[in-house]
Order: sequence, then C-alpha cells, then structure tokens
Amino acid sequence: MISLKYLVPLLLLTSSTFAQPNRLKGKGLISIDIEKMPTLRFFESLNSKEPIHIAQVFNDPSIDSYNIKDYTEISKDWFNPLHCHLDYYIFYFQCTDIKDSWYQIIVNEKTNLKYWISKADFIEYVTWDQFISDVVSVIPNDSDDNPILLAPEINAPIAEKQLINCLAPVSVIGEWLKVRIEPDVCDKASEMNESDIFEGYIRWRKSDALLITYYLLL
Repeated sequence: MISLKYLVPLLLLTSSTFAQPNRLKGKGLISIDIEKMPTLRFFESLNSKEPIHIAQVFNDPSIDSYNIKDYTEISKDWFNPLHCHLDYYIFYFQCTDIKDSWYQIIVNEKTNLKYWISKADFIEYVTWDQFISDVVSVIPNDSDDNPILLAPEINAPIAEKQLINCLAPVSVIGEWLKVRIEPDVCDKASEMNESDIFEGYIRWRKSDALLITYYLLL
C-alpha cells in the first residue's frame, strides 16, 4: 500500500490549463467526470501488472474546489493533460488508441507521454467532431486564409460580414465547421442587429492540423 504522506496536489503543478494542441494526436478525447471523485490508474503498457501512477480527484476545502492527489513518490512533471480546470468541471485527455477495455491517452501534452487507462463509468469518450461541435465558441487562427464562407467548399463565396469573434459551432461536416453568428459570444452584441446573424462555414482542421482556436467558457 502506498503511504498517504506522498499525497501532492497535481492541479497546482499544471500550467497552460487551456492550452490547445496545434495538431490532433488521435481521433478523440476522454472526459473525466470529476463529480464522481474517481481514482485514476495509469499503466505504462497493456502488459503492466501495476499502475505507474495513481491519482485521485477529491474535494479540496482549502481551495473550495476539486483537486487531484498523486499517490506516487516521483516527479510530477509527467502530468500535463489537454485540459484540466476542475473548478469548471473540465478534465480532458487526448486519446490516441482504444483496445478492448482500455484507452491510450496523452498524459503530458508537452512531452507526448502516453499511458493506458481502463474504461470506467466516470470516463466518456468523445470524437473530435463531437467535442468541437459542443465548445462555446471558435475563431479561425488565420481569418485571411480561412474566412467565413457560404458553403463548405474551398471556392465557395466569402460571407460579406466577417464577424470572426462571434462564432458559435453548429455542426461538423468533415474538415468543415458550420458556424452561426451569436452576439452572446462576442463583445459586439449591443452593435448587432438581426441582419448580422447568419450561418456560414470555416475549415476547422486540415488533416491533423487544428485551424481554429476554441473556447470552453464564455
């Protein structure tokens, strides 16, 4: 049994909580349901008998939020998931492979370190298409090269109004994202009228390259 004297909050050691990948490293992500305060066991390989790391989500009264305890007596440099903002119930890892009842996930976005985690009722797998469709808002990284179009085609007409700071996702169509101008997601709501609200398309990915910045919170 691992001694509890090695409990160390991991949340305090993670930086760039909302940093986004430049490239998609798998077909999807896994989301951790932190309200179930799960224990996460990370394995180096499918042949490993014991986990290399064990971490537990817990309710931390010292910060009035959820936090993560690491039960292992080693450097915490290994832990840098895609998104970890527990006070907003946000906890995602990129998933690079699925085998039987196991997910291979990236536990450190900087080093590309991968471990395996067993499927459980507190884990939900979502494709990148599903994830992007459900974010709050998006902005193309290069609006000159990736403007709002009137159809999901490279040579489609360009929308007259390029309100790129007001885009909410509607649905994914392959490498294209149908978007809607939403006053609530930008700072121009008071200046907009009904004629400014329309739907269009931007390209959200090119192969595994991410062409947009997405936002999980307003």
